[in-house]
Amino acid sequence: MADCAALPSLYFTDYVVPFRESHPNLAAYIARLEARPSVARVLEEMRPWFHNFPFADGKG
Repeated sequence: MADCAALPSLYFTDYVVPFRESHPNLAAYIARLEARPSVARVLEEMRPWFHNFPFADGKG
């Protein structure tokens, strides 16, 4: 449950203010979460709506 709660805030924080290079442990944690099939599916399904996200820069 903690992973489900943590991923959205970490993912979108990194989207707005990238921190993976400066925080390698968090980057590894997010990468492990993104590698899960269920998370990958959700991220792919929300891709068409990324342009609605504040500060959207085409990333994602």
